[in-house]
Amino acid sequence: MSMRLDINWKDVYAKEYVGKEMTIAQIATKYKCGKTSVKRNFHSRGFLLRPTSYYHKGRSLTAEHRQKIRIGNLGKKMSPESCKKLSEARKGVKLTRAHRDNIAKSKKGIPLSEEHKRKLSEALIGSKSYLWQGGKSFEIYPREWNKVLKKSIRDRDGHCCQVCGAVEKDIALDVHHIDYDKKNCVPSNLISLCKPCHKRTGLNRGRWLSYFQGPVDDSSILARATG
Repeated sequence: MSMRLDINWKDVYAKEYVGKEMTIAQIATKYKCGKTSVKRNFHSRGFLLRPTSYYHKGRSLTAEHRQKIRIGNLGKKMSPESCKKLSEARKGVKLTRAHRDNIAKSKKGIPLSEEHKRKLSEALIGSKSYLWQGGKSFEIYPREWNKVLKKSIRDRDGHCCQVCGAVEKDIALDVHHIDYDKKNCVPSNLISLCKPCHKRTGLNRGRWLSYFQGPVDDSSILARATG
């Protein structure tokens, strides 16, 4: 379709598209031309068009509509270029707590395929993991790190997690190195933690160092463990 030269597109854009917020379809209907023609005339003059998301802002989709979108996208795979663009666009974007909760709810109860599990596992192996500390877990523990020492620390702490207060039951509490140096096995650097709390200490290490800061009394524990 050729460009309509009998229309003052500058006025149409300023007064109707911007001023009255008319859509491309409405303008096309009013001037009896195609939507492509309207867009072409705007583009040729350097006029910016509103993104599609503008028309969906604040719009609430019905459950039926969402289901149709989901079914329509089943089996579709994005190209590497599209994945890269989406990744770059999301960099630095922080989700609200409510948004994260909604995502968690939408995933709850959905079983993962074995292939999906394998890919997730491979994506977090070794240096790919956000918990990677340069291979620190492969360092060898010193001679004094043994069952006797760990039991002594648990006895000292009353067989309770020193963060949440959980009482030791069938599974023994973990013994955590406060300064994250596995070679430093002095009792004042060791503390009893349940497995969930011990796992949490892998993140925000500076915060946990401050949290556990302070002496722990019992200098005889190490002597009993190495004796």
